[in-house]
Formats: sequence, C-alpha cells, structure tokens
Amino acid sequence: MKNIFLLAALILISFTGVTQICTPDTSLKDPGIYPSTLPAAQNGIAYEQAMTVVSLKDTTIDLFGIPIQITIDSIVLTSIDSLPSVFTYECLPVNCTYSYTNPGCIVIKGTPNDITLVGSYRLMANITIYSADAALLGQSPAYETIDMGEFNINPGVGIGELSNSAQFNIYPQPSNNKLNIDFTNQFNKAVISIMDLTGKYIVSQKSDYQQSISINTNLQSGLYLLEINLDGETTTEKIIISN
Repeated sequence: MKNIFLLAALILISFTGVTQICTPDTSLKDPGIYPSTLPAAQNGIAYEQAMTVVSLKDTTIDLFGIPIQITIDSIVLTSIDSLPSVFTYECLPVNCTYSYTNPGCIVIKGTPNDITLVGSYRLMANITIYSADAALLGQSPAYETIDMGEFNINPGVGIGELSNSAQFNIYPQPSNNKLNIDFTNQFNKAVISIMDLTGKYIVSQKSDYQQSISINTNLQSGLYLLEINLDGETTTEKIIISN
C-alpha cells in the first residue's frame, strides 16, 4: 500500500512540475504555423510570442506515376533557420512533436540588445514528417521546410545619448512619411541626416534653437542610417522606413 501512495505522489509531482509555456489555438485546422506574420520585436525590449503548430493529416505521394494517399502520423520541428542568435524557442510538447489530432505550440523569446540586429529575417522551420504508410513504401521519414514569414527587429522608440549627455527619442519606428526626434534639452545647432547603408547621404536638415525636429522620410522602404550632429557631437542610429 505504501508503494501505491509513493507512486501516486511521484505522478502528482511530475505533473505539477510541468509548465504550460503556451496554449495552441485548437480552432485552426489547416496545416501550418500560426500566426503567419510575427509581431515585430523592438531593440532593447524583451520579446515573447507563442505560435500554434498544426500538422498535416494526410497527403498524397507519387509512386511510379500512381498517386497514393497516406496518413501522416506526426511531424517534428528540428530547427528554425535565420532566427537571430539572441532568440530561442521552446516547444509544447517539449520534444517538438505534433500530430493533426494533437496540435501544439512553440514560443519564440529573447531580448535583442544590439542595434546591429535591427533588420528583417526570413524564418524557415525545418520539419521531419513521419508516416507508417509511407515507411512501407520506403518514403518515410520525409523532410520539409515551412515558411514562417518575415520577422522584423525594429530600433524602437528608444532613448539615444550623445557624449555631451544630450538624450533624444526617435519615433515612430518604422516611420513612413515623417520621422520625429525629440531632445531632452534645447540645442543651439543640429544637423540631421539620413544615409543609406553604404554611408551615402540622402537627406540632410539643419535646425537651430529647437528641442524637436521632424524630417521627411518619403523614401523607398528599407533600413537606413540616421546621423545626428548636435552642437558638434555626432551619433548614428539605424532606422526603418516603411512606405
């Protein structure tokens, strides 16, 4: 009898120790990884996003020109290509194995803390597909990739600082037709410039005795460099323009 109570206690401890890192959206029935578009991350801010994984139920393979329908038993997420190194992912179930009748989820999380990470990343999920039917035909496991879409890391509405201790906010990010820069103190002279990634100046604007500046960003969408020269001190930030 003591052994039965001990076993029950171990099972209870085992279940209470499991953390529900995410909850899959069971209303989704079409195979894929959702949402199809990930919310953007902001540089310097912790990021966490859950995604639902729905497996294939069945598929058709070609065997010597004859289409044969097979049942998919499970898929396994083995890796995510192009995910920046500061991000990790966790699965539920923890072995990253999913079936059509038991959809699961993954959580992508991390904190981008380097301006050089700002940009766009095309995430691709690598999966292994298992099917007992296909195995009988010598075609299991199979390997596929799922396009998870663009994952953007934005500069965010951050606080920059020059060596003369002048602080500034840059917003919005991404910007469309106009970019605003607010300074904590009024300056005497400022030159704000936008450059492409090769350092070529595209737009420059001068201002005197102000505490905020708005600059026209009616440019082709992409990643640019913003150069701020304030009373002789210069700093450079990355910005995203989306028109």
